[in-house]
Order: sequence, then C-alpha cells, then structure tokens
Amino acid sequence: MTKDKNTRKIFIEETLGTRKYLSYRADLIMYKLLLCIFVFFVIVFISSDLILSLLIVTQVFIIFTLINKLNINRKLKEGEVLAIKKIKKEYVTKKLKEIDIESYENLIKFFFEKEGYSNIKRIGKYVYSVELDNITYCIKMFNMYEGAQVEKLDIRSFAGTMSKNKIKNGYIVTANELSEESIEIINDLKDNLNIVIVDLDLIIEKLEKYKILPEKKFFYKKISELKYTEKSKKIIKNNTFNSKKIIIYIFAATFFYINSRLLPYNSVSLFISFYFLLLAIISFALYLIDKYKLGRKLPSTSISSGDN
Repeated sequence: MTKDKNTRKIFIEETLGTRKYLSYRADLIMYKLLLCIFVFFVIVFISSDLILSLLIVTQVFIIFTLINKLNINRKLKEGEVLAIKKIKKEYVTKKLKEIDIESYENLIKFFFEKEGYSNIKRIGKYVYSVELDNITYCIKMFNMYEGAQVEKLDIRSFAGTMSKNKIKNGYIVTANELSEESIEIINDLKDNLNIVIVDLDLIIEKLEKYKILPEKKFFYKKISELKYTEKSKKIIKNNTFNSKKIIIYIFAATFFYINSRLLPYNSVSLFISFYFLLLAIISFALYLIDKYKLGRKLPSTSISSGDN
C-alpha cells in the first residue's frame, strides 16, 4: 500500500462521508485538548497538587493520542478497501462502455462457460439460454450508457421471453442500476419466475477471478495519481462554526466558567469560557441564517381561485 500523505488522506476521506480530512483531524485535536484541560482542572480541584495533575494529564494525552492513532489506522484500512473498490468500479464501467455489444456478450458468455454452463443459444436480442445440471436458464445482457437504469419495461420484456420459452430461471447481467419499479416487478414475479441480478460488483468479482483485471498495484497507482485538494480556509470555517457542535461549545463554556468561579485566581478559564460561548453564539447565528436562506429558496404554494 502506498504510504504517501496524499493517498492516506484520500483513503481516510472515503470513510468520513461528507466530512473532510482536515476537519476530522481538527476535531480530534479539539476533543483531545478539551479532555486534557477538563481532567487537569478536576484533579487540581480535588487534590490541589499541580505536579500530580500534570502527570495525569500527560497520561491522558498519551492514551488519547494512541486511541486516535488506532482510529485513524482503522479508517485508513477501511478507506483503502473502499477506495480500491471505487476506482475498480470506475475503471470497469468505463471499459464496458468502450467495448461493442458483441464483445460484451462474448465476455458474459465466457463467464457462464467458466462457471460450468453449456449449450449457450441466442433466443432473442441480447438474450441467451444456457443449461446447467439439466436446468435451462435465461440470460439477458444490458450494457446501456452511463447513468441509464434498467426500467420496468425491460423486466416485463425479459419476463415475457422467459415465459414464451418456458424458462423459470433467469439472470439479468448489467453494470447499470435497476429502477425501484423494476425491482418491485422482479419481487412480484418471484412465485412464477426466479430472476437473479448479476450487477457490477459481481462482474468485477468474475473479472478478478479469471485474471482479466489488472493487478492491484495498477489501481494503487491510479489512486496515488489523484490529487487531494482542499480549501483550507473554508473547511476550517465550516468546521469551527458548526451547528452540531453548539452543545459541546455550551458545555465547555459552562465548565470553564464554573472553574473560574471555583478558582478565583484562574482568570484564563474565564477567557476560555468566553471563547467557547462566542463560538456557540456565532454557530447558532449562522445556523439561523442558513435556515432562513433555505426557507426563502423554497417555492411558495398558493391556492388560486377559479374564474367567476
């Protein structure tokens, strides 16, 4: 696995969903500092021993750092699997769209022959019959343009072909998605027809099984060539003034304010309290502004009276 920072960031972001790598790391640092400060003041308040407090805080800092390291390594491994899977899908999808329909049909027939199916015959447009253990199966091959879906009319047509040829078991082979209506029809037909979907994941699995795909290092190279970019200022702003952190900010502001009252000579706690209170206020204000803007963008509905 490539260990450069660019690739690591790409892998980790695969497990973060809509969040950004910089935002995630900033949160880890903030939570670690808050925990250490919290533990420090609690120990000082209980024991009044500054050295003991510093020792315990150091231990907490090290433990929390190790936990973060383990979490990052876990996300790195999960992200590696997700990123490789994603880049394989993009690669295979592109290749399938580049080949002609005859080559696509030959590829699918090759898979079924390798799996032990025999007596392959064309019985319709992109439709074949095959046999396995004296049972006849029907295969429908779709290789549509990117973004297209297998619709209910496609399923009805295939079901009609199966019924006409008195075949009860069938495969739909496609790298495209199936519409919700087409999936419903397949489920409705379960009592009479058994239709199995061979999707993009299964196609990739067969390509790997029969050594048709490039080796893993090819896909790692593809990922390493991707450029990880992030607008740091925007990410830091969105991460800092986040409505989901308002409760954390209020809790932190309350804690440091109470600490400043219990330890009158600790003026730093009061300033920290004001800082988190300010973050909470700004975050809440931005939340209200965004909600107001969203409300204004929504189309208004009205009931128009008919002509008198």
